[in-house]
Amino acid sequence: MSELIYVDLGQCNYRDTLDFQHRLLKRAQERDDDTASLILVEHVPAVITLGRRARTEHILAAGGIELIESQRGGDV
Repeated sequence: MSELIYVDLGQCNYRDTLDFQHRLLKRAQERDDDTASLILVEHVPAVITLGRRARTEHILAAGGIELIESQRGGDV
């Protein structure tokens, strides 16, 4: 069964949002469906994610912005 999930989280912490995404994925896998999700969110506080190949010297300034390592590919 195919489903579209649309969620507007407003302002939300990055880690809470990531946890929410993982729960949606688990639910779709358990149901063996091809659920699509559209999540609108503004991360508060601001965050910079570091991909698997991230190099911190590519961050020119991050005053007050949280740095979080992520499982995605790419750099900063």
